[in-house]
Amino acid sequence: MENIRPTLRLKSPYMRDGDELGSNVSQCQALLVSHGMTQTNGKPLDIDGIFGKQTEAAVRAFQALKKLMVDGICGSRTWAALEAPPAPKEEETPGEDWAQKLCQYVRSQVGNAYVWGGQGEDLSAMKDPEAWIRRRETSEKNALRAIVFFREAQSQGKDPVLAYDCSGLIVRFLMDSGLVSSDMSSRGLYNACTPISRSDLTPGDLVFRHDGSKIFHVGVYMGEGLAGEAKGRDDGVVIRPMDASGRGYWNRYGSLPLLH
Repeated sequence: MENIRPTLRLKSPYMRDGDELGSNVSQCQALLVSHGMTQTNGKPLDIDGIFGKQTEAAVRAFQALKKLMVDGICGSRTWAALEAPPAPKEEETPGEDWAQKLCQYVRSQVGNAYVWGGQGEDLSAMKDPEAWIRRRETSEKNALRAIVFFREAQSQGKDPVLAYDCSGLIVRFLMDSGLVSSDMSSRGLYNACTPISRSDLTPGDLVFRHDGSKIFHVGVYMGEGLAGEAKGRDDGVVIRPMDASGRGYWNRYGSLPLLH
């Protein structure tokens, strides 16, 4: 990838979805590629000089990876991080690829909405997304929380806004990748895993919440002490430190054989 890294340094770059700045956007895209960012389907990112949805998703994934504010906008801080040399790639081991792709997919979904039963439906493309949310949600109160999040995401220019619940975020990837053919709940995912200890977690493993009687929530271990999850109606899809809500927030861990 080194041969496509641009050498021209831009002054105060600021690019967002809808921009068609030619060489400036092409440089941003080339830098994203050099850092390993791809389209949300895993295909190579196009270097076409147009800051479209796939470029925005790649910027969001890169910002999450670098622990920057995730807004999909290539501002000065994001640009500075892009200009830094890419981290050396670790030597891959057999079966590692799907786990890495899952992590990359979760990064690309940061900022999307949480809706009960959601599996990546495009709220922005619906004729009446708020009615759809109300049909899916468990109560009017929960529906209103999800609707507020959706409206706020739209007001900030996010388009599309997709809907996931905790297991739907992971199952959407597994189904799109041809690894499963039907839906799975958080408990179903847990049952499909080989239990492991917290100290044995590697990127792409699954992390769970257990309330003493059953599994009720699932996320993805992203490495470096971070977990990605469709957290809830007020937060949507996020990546944050494992212990952000306390040491006991995640209390079960599993390695999914489908990914290895």
